[in-house]
Amino acid sequence: MQKILLILLFIVCCFPDIWAKNGEKYTRHEVYGGIGFGPLKGAIPENAPYFDALSASYLFKNKDYSETLMAGYMISLSRNMAIGLSYSTFKMESELWINAAKYRTAVVSAKYNIWMLNARYKWLQRGSLSLYSRAGVGVINMKVDEPEYDDMGAFGSITGWENQNGFAWQVVPVGVQYTFFKHIGLFAEGGIGIESCFSAGLKLLF
Repeated sequence: MQKILLILLFIVCCFPDIWAKNGEKYTRHEVYGGIGFGPLKGAIPENAPYFDALSASYLFKNKDYSETLMAGYMISLSRNMAIGLSYSTFKMESELWINAAKYRTAVVSAKYNIWMLNARYKWLQRGSLSLYSRAGVGVINMKVDEPEYDDMGAFGSITGWENQNGFAWQVVPVGVQYTFFKHIGLFAEGGIGIESCFSAGLKLLF
């Protein structure tokens, strides 16, 4: 994973200079933070816990995801195009039920850390208001916590509930940004992927 992160950092640091040599030179930096809701569950890596003593798999029930906290940096390649890096994180908690027996055995939780390379294209500008689209790819790390057993003596330990890495992606067809005082911006995005279906936050531009 460290190699992948170094490659993403290299792209963000070097690509703007290559772009500037072959086109319009326009540089603007921004840092942002925000909160997101509703990550696409099908995009989230997930282990399949197994209970060896009964040769039975587990079912997840009453799964709950926290809000996604996100932060990032973008650098403009032109007045309409920008690239950057982002980090986001959220937590998951779920009841674990043995498939063969219809009762709960444990509660499990995990923390997800996501690093992505993002590209953004601004396709409409009206004064301080702009509309844009964004897409990102990267890696996600799932870090599991120890299960909280309902009855440790009866069920023993769970196997297969382990840390895991996976591919991360996010697509934002429409994002809106409003800038005031030239250096502060508010944004809201609607999209699909590992981060969220809806997010909003604050940007600092310089």
